[in-house]
Parts: sequence; structure tokens; C-alpha cells
Amino acid sequence: MQLSVLTETSEIAPQSSIEKIYAETSFFFLLVLTLPALSASTGSILEFFFKIQPLPNIFPASIIASVGLTVFAFKTPWYRICVYLSFLIAFLLVSYLNFDLSWDGLAYHQRAIQHMVENKNLLLSSSGSIWADYYPKATWYFAAEVYRSLGDIQPGKIYHWLAALFIFSYSLRFSSKITHYKWAQYFFASIIAFNPISISQMETFYLDSTLGVFTFAIIFSVTLIIKEDNRFDWLILIISSTIAINLKFSGFAPPFLGFSFLTAYTLLKRNFTLFNKCLLAGLIALFIALGTLGFDPYIKNLLHGKHLLHPLYGQGKVDIMALNSPPGFTTRNRFTNLGVSILSKSENISELSGKTPQLKVPGTVFRSELLGFEIPDVRLAGWGVLFSLALISSFFAVNYRTLGIVLSTPLILIVLLTVVHPESWWARYSPQLIALPTLLALYSSTIYAPSRRRKYLGIFIFLVLILNSLLVIPNKYHATSVGNDFIKNSLVGYKGNHEVYELRGFIATPLLKRFNISPHLVSKEELEKDIGSFKKVQDFFYIK
Repeated sequence: MQLSVLTETSEIAPQSSIEKIYAETSFFFLLVLTLPALSASTGSILEFFFKIQPLPNIFPASIIASVGLTVFAFKTPWYRICVYLSFLIAFLLVSYLNFDLSWDGLAYHQRAIQHMVENKNLLLSSSGSIWADYYPKATWYFAAEVYRSLGDIQPGKIYHWLAALFIFSYSLRFSSKITHYKWAQYFFASIIAFNPISISQMETFYLDSTLGVFTFAIIFSVTLIIKEDNRFDWLILIISSTIAINLKFSGFAPPFLGFSFLTAYTLLKRNFTLFNKCLLAGLIALFIALGTLGFDPYIKNLLHGKHLLHPLYGQGKVDIMALNSPPGFTTRNRFTNLGVSILSKSENISELSGKTPQLKVPGTVFRSELLGFEIPDVRLAGWGVLFSLALISSFFAVNYRTLGIVLSTPLILIVLLTVVHPESWWARYSPQLIALPTLLALYSSTIYAPSRRRKYLGIFIFLVLILNSLLVIPNKYHATSVGNDFIKNSLVGYKGNHEVYELRGFIATPLLKRFNISPHLVSKEELEKDIGSFKKVQDFFYIK
């Protein structure tokens, strides 16, 4: 089967009206997500060097700028702008109504955001948490600006929804370049944007799924640049690379491999015009990623004489995986661990749990697995309870010898990103793996449609992956609702000034502020002297 029509072309294909809407929608939500973080980080640098106070109202100003830039770039009619703004308002409300009670959210994400909102520049002060002080801060900058504007920390979680809307639209653009089947485009985009990892992390301040979004964007933009060399996709590649580097330290890998692959392709093809564009785009992304958005922590670490990726590398590094890994995972190689995780029941077990991974027949589902997705970071088989069935089925979906460079590019990048990460067994560290069977289902059900066996296999994989996502929603919704009700019921009758002791280092101030409670934080010694007067609110805090 000849697929040369989908391989190489140096021309920029004209955009249809629907493709323009896909690009426009992804552009708008990407701007709303990016501009507040970039503006806030620039402000922190100006304060660090020149003592200039941060600008107020960055979030509403960024929305106005996003509208203006979108209208300027795409001549967007106002009714579509109103639709975009309606989505923004709706998801701000959803985020406001739900509390993040997750471990990482309370331990350091919200602490970092609260510190920023109190106008304490992390370049000039310490939050008391090594993670808040030295981890990348893109989502914290964003959430802090939302918090400043709306007076509550919870709406800051909207970055998950903005990222999902961005990648849903951009996935539609990508898939529309692969196939004209609209149903397949929407199946593909829905699975990419709303997979088990992203669903389980919605309404928390976790950011692994957001890194997954920008990893997808890098993979798709590199592929489309090879296919068409469109300026829009270069812009997506630059912004996505900048954000990815400033979400997690592992965020260096997607842009590094993406640009490396693109560079190798241009040299093999002796396309020096494309090579020069690649070099320029890479330098721009690196400058913004390290010089502005990532000045804290990357340049700060170097200024303080620390490793660029402190505290995970260099002198005094902290091992965060020893106790988080399932039994035996720290002594086996990454490929065995990945295989065991994919083929196991979905469970949240660690070295301390004393449990061992339980392998299962792909396609079988246990209720205990579904309950595991009430938390945002399921360790084993976190890609979903049916992922192993979809992945194994997808290996038979296409004739790999006929794919060509365009169709092969995303598959190669996904595999490379998965094998280079030593902890890819944990789905939160390799969210891109969900795209492997999804892409193969797209190819099989559309490009190979003349082969009925491949077409129906592709459709089967699509349906399995959609069900794989849907099965996560009920328990995620239940856990969020129970958490909301628990906090509301626990704080009935409390208002005004109260003494509070924070357990496990979990921050309580933003949560209590919602209920008009002004906490006076006490020490452990003060708590123990009068512990009978305090009420324990689960493992979060004591309140008097």
C-alpha cells in the first residue's frame, strides 16, 4: 500500500475553514494558559534585579490580550470569542467548587502558590518547602495570578481544563492532516485530551497530565512541521517546549528529543532552510524556558552554586523514588518494570505497602482497580484498566513497513520518550504512552480502511480506549464529591480567628480562607499542651 501522499511535502497546504477553527481554538486556550505564567515570571525577575513590584491584574489582562491576539491572527468572529470565554468562565466555576485534597497538592503545590500570592518572591525568600523553592513553577505562576484576581486558590486548577481544551483542538488539527474521517478525528482528540491520567488529576494541582499535554503538542507539531512546515506549528512547538521545561525537570526530554529528531531529519534530507528554522526555534524556546519562565529554578540554582536540576541531582540530592516504587522495582531494569506495570492490575502500591504487583489477563477489569483511580497518581497500570488490551491489539493494527516518515515520526518519539525515562512504569511519568495505541487506531481505522480487518481492529481499539477513560470518571467524581462534603461538614460553625496546627506539612490557610477562617498557626508543642481543645480534621490539620 502506497502512503506517499502522507510523507513529505515542502508546501504549506491551504487550511480549510474547520482546520482554521481547530488552530484558532488551540491558540486561544494556549495563550490564556501561557501569558499569565510568562508575565508573572518576568515580574519576579524584575523584582529580583530592580526591586520593581509585580504588576496587578495579570490574569484578566492576559485574557484580554489572548482575545486581542486571537482576533488579530485569525479574524475570529465575536460569537466564537464568546464561546471561548463561556468555556473559561464555566471551568473557573467548576475549579472553584472542588477542593484539592491531594497529597502533593497540600504538601507543596498550594504552599508555593500561597507564598507567591502573599507577594513573597521565591527568588528572594523561602517557602519552607524544598520542593516549592526549587521545582519548576509554570503552573504555580499561573495559579497564583488566578488566585490574586479571584481571591481563592481553587480556581487556579483550571490549567488542567485549559490544557485539555488546547490539546483537544490541536489534536483535531493534527488528525485532520492524517485523515478526512471526522468521527476518527474526534475519537482521537477525545482520548488524547481526556485519558485516565488527565481525568484522575483534574481538580488537583498535580501537573503530570499537563506535561503530557505539552508532550503531545511537541510530538504532533514536529510531525506536522515535517509534513508541511507551517509557521503555526513552529509557534506551538516553541511555546510547548518552553512550558514543558517549566513543569517538571523531566520536561526537558520532550523538546530535546523533538528538536533532535527534527534536526536529524533536516540533515538527512539536506534541507538547510528547515535546519536553520529548527536551530532558531530551539534557541528561542531555550532562551524563554531558562531565561524568563525558568529563571526560577534553573538560573537560581546556578547562582546559588547548585546543580541545574537541584534537588533531584547534584550535592545533597533527594531520592524520591526509593519508597514510592513497588517492591522489587528499584532492583530491576526499566523495561521489565514497564512491562510489569502495563500488564498488572491498576493499583497504588509502594515499597511500604508490602504488596506485590498482580498480573492480569488484558481486558479483564476488577472493581479494586477502578477504586484506585480515586487518587491522582496510580502507580501500576495508571494508563487505565483496559490499556493493556488496547496496546497489545494495536501492535497488529498496521503494516509498519508502509508508514513513511510522517506517520512514523510520532510513534518513534513516543517510544523514545518512554524508554529514556528510568521510571516510565509510573504512568504519571510517561503519559505520552497513551497516544501509541491511539495513533495506531487512527491509522488502522482510516488509512488502512480498505482492509476490513485492520479497519475494524482500529475501531475496536478506539472503543476500548474510550471505555478505558469513561471507567475512571465515576470513582473520580465520587472521590471529589466526598472530599468536598467532608471539608464542608468538618468546618461547620467555624469562623473568624482560630488556632490551627498543620499536619504532615499540609498547608491549611487557603482552604480555611474559603470558610472565612483566619488561622493562627501553632507549634506542635502548643498543640500538645491543649490537644483536648482541638478538633482533628482527618490527616489535614487540627483546629481549635
